[in-house]
Amino acid sequence: MDLSKDQVKDIMLSAPGCTVIAGSCGWRAEENTYVLADKGKIFSGDLPYFHSGNGNDLRAIEYAVSRKQNINAPIVWVTDGMVYRPNGGSVYDQKECAHYARKHRVHMEHTPEDAIEYLKGLQRGQAHKPKMLDRWKELLGQA
Repeated sequence: MDLSKDQVKDIMLSAPGCTVIAGSCGWRAEENTYVLADKGKIFSGDLPYFHSGNGNDLRAIEYAVSRKQNINAPIVWVTDGMVYRPNGGSVYDQKECAHYARKHRVHMEHTPEDAIEYLKGLQRGQAHKPKMLDRWKELLGQA
């Protein structure tokens, strides 16, 4: 997944007061999680280097859930659905992430642009309706 500084700004504008978190973990690389924006303030400087990889998705989303300002605050996760445990190589952990996302009412989108559109809809009064990736629905037997 990829995220630009302009997209971080657009996310903040579509959800005032939000927190934007990004993370990654490449094969044989340290996992990392960064707070890129928080409560209306965006970080200064360049974006940190993000390793290519999906090795800390669950930890990052757990961190996001732990930072919720209130029980009804939406969590939007931009993901391609490819997740695995840190340094897990090809050991995918999609089912664990799917269960966690469903339990905590996490809304998933494939792109930052889709997440921004969803957040703009919430600003217009659209209800928070968590969406799970279709293949994860199949994984949980909900398709």
